[in-house]
Amino acid sequence: MELGQLQLAKYLLETGKDHISRNAPMSYGLAISLAQDAVEIFAWTVVKEKNISVKDKEPFVGLIERIQTSTGLQFPFGAKILELNAIRVKFKHFGNLPIPEDATKLVSYAEECLRQATKLFFSCDFDSISFADLITNLSIRDRLKDAERYLSEGKCIECVGKCGEADLLISQPLESLLPKAEHFGSVRELFDQDRARAARSAFDYIGKYMDGLRAVGIAGLLNIGGKHYFRYRNLLPIVYQTMDSAIHIDHRRGNYSEEDARFCLKYVTEYGLKVQQWVESE
Repeated sequence: MELGQLQLAKYLLETGKDHISRNAPMSYGLAISLAQDAVEIFAWTVVKEKNISVKDKEPFVGLIERIQTSTGLQFPFGAKILELNAIRVKFKHFGNLPIPEDATKLVSYAEECLRQATKLFFSCDFDSISFADLITNLSIRDRLKDAERYLSEGKCIECVGKCGEADLLISQPLESLLPKAEHFGSVRELFDQDRARAARSAFDYIGKYMDGLRAVGIAGLLNIGGKHYFRYRNLLPIVYQTMDSAIHIDHRRGNYSEEDARFCLKYVTEYGLKVQQWVESE
């Protein structure tokens, strides 16, 4: 099975869903286009895997028809997917922006189509298609795969913990590119004993504030939305590494919902891919 193509299809769909959440007129058109591209890539993957004879430049409608004729299986949500394609053509070729409600509905149809079609044509779950496999660092990838396993088992706190470990390792290459602020510990030596404590407190605050600005700056450089970034940081536990390389986790809350854990896993995986791409391009 062409796992790479299915990963790409899922990635385009997820990116389209992100555009929907931005609630901007142009974003709805981009969401429609990305969702249609995801379904089309999936359809071409079916053609390749099932050895279906089609023209090199088979149009999307013909592609769906050829799959159904050759396999004897109905392409899930076929009529809705053709509607998705029609609106995509209007947006791409004529600049007609889709109605937000229609875009949201059709992108959800595309997702359900891919879920059912993955099971139908490849006998596997759409959720099992993992972006973690695209991470080249083995230590990070293993933690993301562990997080996925914990999520599938309903172990949300363990899932978020592994996300925190992965986040720590993902962030390490950024230390040399964008170093953290110094802790200003030696500054207190400039003050007499009575004022040293106040000086340390003040400069510790400055250091933490600068580190916060650094983190927000990194999110901006990686094109990570502020809303998602702050939600992620509020959910993520405190994770630190000691001199013996052991990683420790301090959960700031007693439990997490499945939606919380799924959000953290999605975010940290995308974060890992973006950092990986950025570091490799330097």
